Amino acid sequence: MSLIATDLTFDFRGRRALDGVSLACERGELLGVVGPNGAGKSTLMRLLAGLERPVRGAVTWDASPIGALRPVERARTLAFLPQSPTVAFGFTARDVALMGRLSHHAGAFETAADREVAEAALAAVGAQDLAGRSMETLSGGERQRVFLAMSLAQDTPGLLLDEPLGHLDVGHQMALCEGLAKRAHAGRAVVLVLHDLNLAAQFCDRLLLLVGGRAVLTGPPRAVLESEVLANAYGVRALVGSHPQRDRPVFTPLRS
Repeated sequence: MSLIATDLTFDFRGRRALDGVSLACERGELLGVVGPNGAGKSTLMRLLAGLERPVRGAVTWDASPIGALRPVERARTLAFLPQSPTVAFGFTARDVALMGRLSHHAGAFETAADREVAEAALAAVGAQDLAGRSMETLSGGERQRVFLAMSLAQDTPGLLLDEPLGHLDVGHQMALCEGLAKRAHAGRAVVLVLHDLNLAAQFCDRLLLLVGGRAVLTGPPRAVLESEVLANAYGVRALVGSHPQRDRPVFTPLRS
């Protein structure tokens, strides 16, 4: 099974936000989406999740159009975490994690199995100690981990995460990326938007570089994160070396 987008084009407020972008993410793969601010990364993710209709192009999961799936079917296929998730006041972290189970049970109340999956998801992001706390009392990074747990609790074959590393310290960023890579390689298709090019290089199997709403380059990190490519995309001079323990590039921006 795979997530495939073909020739995605989308207009927003009279501006072409995405122009002819195509990608494929197979189960077993972690695909990173990188690019400067305003490149169209979040727009792409909303189209992949079926939350927006493209002007042109299509998104399919295992050859089935995403837009043709009933909401509950889509929720069982793809978990989508937006860039700035919110939740109503009064919910605990456990409540929010359990929201990821809504598409899996027909009744009004969660099952014991749902609660077990939600607790495991909280533990997977290091948020088990936050389970009983109100979301209002959590820091930005703590809330972000709880929202991630909600997405993991959805237990879908596809994961779409738009900048999930925001507000997280470096330790939690590394742990999250390691966890997502393991989930991908265990048989899920994971698409991850991130700004940290070094984390993208270390953990992603392939990268898609977006600039100005267009896909500039797709390939393994070493092919995408080249000095000239980065200079054109970000307007920043950089040294690109090699990771001391892995055959992955390391990105060091230079002061002008």
